[in-house]
Amino acid sequence: MSTSVTPPHGDDDRTGDGDERGRELREENSLDRARSKYTERSNRSGNRSKEKTTNARGRREVPWRRIAGIAGVGLVVLAVLWAVVYFTPLFSVKNVEVDGNAHLDNEDVVAAADVAEGTPLAQVNMRQTASNVVSLPWVKSATASRKWPSTISVEVVENVAVAYRDSSEGTHLIDREGKEFAVDTPPEDSVELTGEADADDTVRKDAVDIAAALSDTGRGAVKSIEAKSKYEFVLNLKDDRTIVWGASEDNENKSLAVDTVLQREGKEFNVTNPQLITVR
Repeated sequence: MSTSVTPPHGDDDRTGDGDERGRELREENSLDRARSKYTERSNRSGNRSKEKTTNARGRREVPWRRIAGIAGVGLVVLAVLWAVVYFTPLFSVKNVEVDGNAHLDNEDVVAAADVAEGTPLAQVNMRQTASNVVSLPWVKSATASRKWPSTISVEVVENVAVAYRDSSEGTHLIDREGKEFAVDTPPEDSVELTGEADADDTVRKDAVDIAAALSDTGRGAVKSIEAKSKYEFVLNLKDDRTIVWGASEDNENKSLAVDTVLQREGKEFNVTNPQLITVR
């Protein structure tokens, strides 16, 4: 008689449970290691980012500090240079140049400018210097400027005397606008105003307009402009001939007519109508 023995199932179940548990432990360990590596990499990345940020800030800060330092040195240098220019005699006035003057002597303009030699050039008031020069009767306008290292340049524009009139006070010089600007010796190319022009301001202005309209050649040939009335002016030439001008109107064309008659023979001319010149 034979006997069969069947192993109990309980042992096989325990073996299976052990294998499953082992796998779970291994997976948990793998996950832990993965988490650990991820955390480590994250920490390293964060540190690198912080280092980059810090380095970038450092790099930005250094140039600005350098620029600020250079700017500070530059300001100090400029301040020193300005002090040298403004306060020391190194750049002081040694000469005053004058240009544009024909009737005035250089010495008169320099004296009027009133710039003391040795004054630091930077301290000289150019506007005031020009204003001082304009106070001279012959000066219509003036400008003053610096010429480094030691010169003041003064440029003048003189009044132009186109006419003059004699009075008990002397000879009054008159410019193109009819302004009497000086009592002085009249220039050779200026014209004397006589007759009513010497007494009446309106008539005098008309006579000045005639004198101003004449060409340089015409004015040089005229000795005087006689105002017989507001509507009748006569030009007396230096060669004793006369030109009847008429009223102070159409002066430009009459001036051209005068240039023409100066080349003709005759004793008395009439240019009242400049398109129809008459001769006696």
